Amino acid sequence: MQKRLAITAVFLYLLPVLGFGEGQSVGLVLSGGGAKGLSHIGVIKALEENDIPIDYICGTSIGAIVGGLYAIGYSPNEMVGLFKSREFESWYKGEPEPDFATYFYRDDPQPAMFTFSFGPKMVNKKDDFGKEKRVQIDMPSSLVAPYPMDIAVLQIFTGASEAAGGNYDSLMVPFFCIASDIVKKEAVVMRQGNLGSSIRASMTYPLYFKPISIDSTILFDGGIYDNFPWQTMKEYHNPDFIIGVKCVTGETPLDEDDVTTQVTNMLTTQTDYDIPPEYGIVIARKYPFALMDFGKVEKIVQMGYENALKYIPQIKERLESERSAQEVQERRDSFRSRLRPVRFKGDIELGDNLSESKKEFIYRNILDKEKSSYGIGELKRGYYNVAATGLVKTFYPYYTGTANADGSRDSLLTAGLRITESMPWQVSIGGNISSSSLNQIYISLSRSQLAKNPWKIGGNMNMGKYYKGGKVFFRHNIGVRPLSCYSAEFTAHQFDYYNGNQNLFASDRMPDNVQRLEYYGRLNFLTPIIARKNIFVKASVVIGGEYYKYYQGNDYTSNDIPDKTFLTLLSPMIGIERNTLNYPIYPTSGNMCRLVLRYDYALESFKAGTTSDYMESYDFHRHKRFLLNIYYERYLRVSKWLSIGLLADAVISQRNSLGDYFSTVLYMPAFRPLPHNSTLLMENYRAHTYIGAGISPTIKFTDTFYLHTNFSYFQPYRSLIRLERGDFAYSGRFPAGSVMANAALVWQSPAGPVSLSATYYERGDYKWYPQLNIGFLLFNKKAQEF
Repeated sequence: MQKRLAITAVFLYLLPVLGFGEGQSVGLVLSGGGAKGLSHIGVIKALEENDIPIDYICGTSIGAIVGGLYAIGYSPNEMVGLFKSREFESWYKGEPEPDFATYFYRDDPQPAMFTFSFGPKMVNKKDDFGKEKRVQIDMPSSLVAPYPMDIAVLQIFTGASEAAGGNYDSLMVPFFCIASDIVKKEAVVMRQGNLGSSIRASMTYPLYFKPISIDSTILFDGGIYDNFPWQTMKEYHNPDFIIGVKCVTGETPLDEDDVTTQVTNMLTTQTDYDIPPEYGIVIARKYPFALMDFGKVEKIVQMGYENALKYIPQIKERLESERSAQEVQERRDSFRSRLRPVRFKGDIELGDNLSESKKEFIYRNILDKEKSSYGIGELKRGYYNVAATGLVKTFYPYYTGTANADGSRDSLLTAGLRITESMPWQVSIGGNISSSSLNQIYISLSRSQLAKNPWKIGGNMNMGKYYKGGKVFFRHNIGVRPLSCYSAEFTAHQFDYYNGNQNLFASDRMPDNVQRLEYYGRLNFLTPIIARKNIFVKASVVIGGEYYKYYQGNDYTSNDIPDKTFLTLLSPMIGIERNTLNYPIYPTSGNMCRLVLRYDYALESFKAGTTSDYMESYDFHRHKRFLLNIYYERYLRVSKWLSIGLLADAVISQRNSLGDYFSTVLYMPAFRPLPHNSTLLMENYRAHTYIGAGISPTIKFTDTFYLHTNFSYFQPYRSLIRLERGDFAYSGRFPAGSVMANAALVWQSPAGPVSLSATYYERGDYKWYPQLNIGFLLFNKKAQEF
């Protein structure tokens, strides 16, 4: 009898291990591992298809994201759809979502390669007694902007978090995740509170994402101290069977050229990836993907799925519990039925570190005084608007729920933002390093101020053989509903088409000695027509002067005096514009549409030099013209590796001839579809009225490394014909057009574009311009540019 009882006891003890029982609980543990962790979705899919239950789930980093999504009712297919979406691509790249991005606060493109901010900051004194104000440089705390990811986790997880009352055990599947407290050097188990914040903390990979603070504790990626929390699963839930899913090798190879791997190895501790056989099983394999290879989601998920299928027989041998797909869907539907639309009370918590004036700007962006509540979409749009100003550094969204007297949750939540301001002063350094004469050095200094109506003031200088100039400006944002601002600027610069000669293969032939100098003031007013589509109307008025110096031929000597034309200019203009191009030079996505109507009133004075035989000096010849410009540029994604850009540029203006050939050329509009065009006089691609069109096939090897090509055609209504000694004539209607083409191998580096290009001009003085450029061929606007 005693022997029989002993055998029975041993059998009961081994029952969970051997799998001969019913109601066995299963805990799923998901490791961290960056994009490789998308394989967890494939594992979950394989488990569900084979009726293997998931009673508890936990994860670290990407495992926390996948586990959290599953815990709130996402199916594997829905997770794949989310990770494939344009929105998710925006989140992990730190870019605004396309439907919520605002470009209202974007400055004109400048050739800045390196930017840093500085300003006064309260810091602890060396003796730890009190604080003092010091000027400090603001170092970046992450490689990507955190704002898109921060608002995304709030949007995705808030409804489920509230449905569970902030208790993660009450989700569709009980869940927890791991974050890291690097001050105490320990893992932190996240089981309750704001679910989105917990997952956001768990995925804060060092240097890549900015850490967040929860209950005054700054938290980082959970993988630093526990990348595979099977022991925590055992401690908190003690499931009968643990399935661990490991997508990493267990250690990060150290690379002397990669600061991320160095920091990771300094911070992380060894993780135990070995689940004892009596407790469960580990599904593991190596995945040949980089940390941020999220664009390969389908391939990674499929590899995870196929790998998991190999382990299914072993799991079923030890596990008798089953849960059909119908039962899983019923649980999913039951939990989703508890979710309510997320709405916030008609207020928002902003903390105590901002003045009331600064808070007012944020209130006006997010809150509508006529509404007593608002949804996540309204919060999101206002959030992106404020983030786009660049005036905030920390801008973390959160919410708090309220329990009613009967224990139920209030249907309206309270939104909040943790905010720190950006440093007010900003210095940018950049320019261009070129194999030709287009070497430029650029520096700018600006000061911004967060206020009820934010403002910015600054200036820049850009120096080189081809371009010398500078600008001072002031911008004042005076409205939010609707957005509106005015700006004023003064620009003085020179374009030297002679000393900027770039041709490497015809040094015995020099270009025409032509220089263009401008100084002008510009006053702008900007407001959106359709804010959500980033369609703006801008009205400007330009007052200033244009000064042209040139010789009428190439047979001049050092004793000759150039001809000089001076224009006193008044140009009011109004236009509608939309610009969502992803790069200012060699873009691959987005579009630019522009419709501009301009009126020019100019007084022309001419002083003859020694190379114009028959011309005499004169003063104050009046010129008037209306000009209409329609510009369209759009990039269409054909596949992951190919995009096609389409471009059209049409100008209609009154014929306005100045005193000689070069002054007339310089006063005429030019067709400039390529970056290199802005560095040439382009005399054979100018006309009072013309149409130009281009196509830009782009082969993308990666998102930032690609071959950008362009083929463009220019058709003037009448072209300008150069005659002897400054004289000119007009051709007949619609003369033969001309082409230009360009091929550039481009790397959009963190500091700016690096391009190896060859540009061809059918009607250029020189046909080919091969160049290597590191930086930006960008200059301040000319007086007659919109």
